[in-house]
Amino acid sequence: MRTTTWLTDARIGQREERPGTWLLNLQVVLAAARALRFAARHATDHCGAFGDALVLAALVGNDMQLAFQDFMGHPAVIERGRTLDGRLYRRHTLTLDAVAGADQDLLASARLVATDFFNAFGSAEVRHVTSDGRVRVRYFPGEQNALRKFAEERGVEMTEESVPGE
Repeated sequence: MRTTTWLTDARIGQREERPGTWLLNLQVVLAAARALRFAARHATDHCGAFGDALVLAALVGNDMQLAFQDFMGHPAVIERGRTLDGRLYRRHTLTLDAVAGADQDLLASARLVATDFFNAFGSAEVRHVTSDGRVRVRYFPGEQNALRKFAEERGVEMTEESVPGE
């Protein structure tokens, strides 16, 4: 099954024209989660699939750079990051139970996929989610209340910890 999620340039609405495409790191993680959930639920609910699934994730674009939202809400490219062009593919084997089941397991799986993309751009870490799917609250500065409500409703653990080394 193929599923597509479009990512918009993080600079939309800015006045100055710059070449290339800035992809917000959080957008990459959430797009991976949406695509994984959609495909896994279709496979399990409509096709009777179970066990492991081979996932081929791709970012396609011209002059792509990974960006983050600073604490003022402005996009900024990753320091010393790479600009990538064309198609960037990453392959993973994930359990359908993880991506079709609990949201925390889905976030851990999306983080795994996104980490490979982040590394290709020169960024070492997915800041927003830990390897076990907990949400790192400090990297969502403007959305604390909504994030806490989401996490409580969906059974996702939250943590105040920062990325190691920061």
